[in-house]
Amino acid sequence: MTETVPGVFSLHGAMTQSLPLVFDSPHSGTDYPADFNHAADPALLRNAEDTHVGDLWAGAVEAGAVLLEAHFPRSYVDANRAADDMDPAQIDGDYPGPLNPTVKSQLGIGLCWTRVPPRAGRCMTAA
Repeated sequence: MTETVPGVFSLHGAMTQSLPLVFDSPHSGTDYPADFNHAADPALLRNAEDTHVGDLWAGAVEAGAVLLEAHFPRSYVDANRAADDMDPAQIDGDYPGPLNPTVKSQLGIGLCWTRVPPRAGRCMTAA
């Protein structure tokens, strides 16, 4: 059985878990929310997706593990970044808390991406 929050995530295998393993796929989402006012070409944004990772882990769920799979792409919000990992120069107005930008946000790939990296070195599929 799969539990789903549309546009956010799916949790596969939680009700049938027999192995002490949880796999996650935080970057394979391809559902771009309606409020995503992107400046980049959508085909370029696809370079940030690690599509089909959920399919790769499907066998783990069948074997008794759990899979947590994001529906949104990391170019919208990177689920592997801290909530304060943002470049202050990219924020228009006041932010409701302190920021702690890391090298990732300085490269434009913090919590909210401001750059899309090139295809080289990434696991992706064609658009």
